[in-house]
Amino acid sequence: MPKSNVEINIVDSLAKITSYRDKSLLEQSLTQTIVEIFPNTRQRLFGVKKYNEKIEITLLASIGHNEFESSHQKVDSVFLSLLNKLFDRVIAENTMQEYEDPHSEHVYSTYPVYDENNNVIALLLSTENKHVLTPEERKSKHMLFSGILRVYSNYLNLLNNTQRDKLTGLFNRETLDERILHVLKRNASTSQDGEPPTMSTVDNRRNNHDKKKTFLGIIDIDHFKKINDNYGHLYGDEILVLVSRCMTQSFTRANDLVYRYGGEEFVVLLKAYDNDDAYKAFERLRTNIERFDFPQVGKVTVSIGFEEIREQSSPQEVIAEADTALYYVKSNGRNATSNYDQLIQDKKIAPTKPIESEDAILF
Repeated sequence: MPKSNVEINIVDSLAKITSYRDKSLLEQSLTQTIVEIFPNTRQRLFGVKKYNEKIEITLLASIGHNEFESSHQKVDSVFLSLLNKLFDRVIAENTMQEYEDPHSEHVYSTYPVYDENNNVIALLLSTENKHVLTPEERKSKHMLFSGILRVYSNYLNLLNNTQRDKLTGLFNRETLDERILHVLKRNASTSQDGEPPTMSTVDNRRNNHDKKKTFLGIIDIDHFKKINDNYGHLYGDEILVLVSRCMTQSFTRANDLVYRYGGEEFVVLLKAYDNDDAYKAFERLRTNIERFDFPQVGKVTVSIGFEEIREQSSPQEVIAEADTALYYVKSNGRNATSNYDQLIQDKKIAPTKPIESEDAILF
């Protein structure tokens, strides 16, 4: 193919990548774009999340030989060990790493993706036959990959900034519906999807195929109006920031997402095995906030209502169910956590009516 045509294809591919606002589509588009430029390769994109002394790495998108691979497929233990070593080196040395497998024809190239603070937030693993490219062609490939990933990184940072609440730094409400809709569509399309493979660089690093469910919880600060009235809006804003910090410290896993829903309300999307598991996670947050010593104000509590995202008709219906559980807590003493399904089972509330919405999913 003439060089000018290759350059046009690359520009078109970059334009396509930066046309997406949904991160899942963005991740798939990145890997697909690289495979289109280098057809006989396999590309895997992994997310990287650091918390405490742990680094969690999760498969985000994968495509090879012009066909999408399942992001939930089982990873061979030998290959998993190789990935861990490559990723450790990339993160430690903060640069691209290459490895030629002596037991196969494969060469593995691992590229870091950075956020605006130069922290590694993702890793691209490129696999190809070691005899396809000459050393000079491979060097050119590395430069091209690095350039594409810089565009991806810059766009991802821009997207993050537009999707964040200015005060707390949490995801804003506009992004919440998109995420719930994504989960609903995934649940509707296949009921056997499990958790994406997860690798940790501490303790027993392993591929996690545990089939967890997604839960949505609404968190409301109790008596927040009194805080604003008694101490002023500046202290009220400080409470919002500190509560949001408690939330991000309580929910640290790669799949935990925290949103500022509006005013003194927050939303958390988390993965859990069942209602009891989710209840423990939300209760942990509630007690963490209750024990925190807030400047000037002292004690602050929250009320929490949560529900599993299953196959509801719309994001609004999911939120309405969690909000019904929250309303029950607010009406019965506050500073507690309740699950929508459990409240119905205990006959403490009536089921909410399905909400008609333009975003309703047609099964």
